[in-house]
Amino acid sequence: EAGFDHIHVVDLNGAKEGKFVNLPVIREIITELGISVQTGGG
Repeated sequence: EAGFDHIHVVDLNGAKEGKFVNLPVIREIITELGISVQTGGG
């Protein structure tokens, strides 16, 4: 709708902890948007 086909999501808490902390939220983003999601930080 907005004209993009992918996004990049950074788990800043995960970057600090050295592992994904917000994975449930990231999964929800992937499910809701239905587009490619690149992740980082964990």
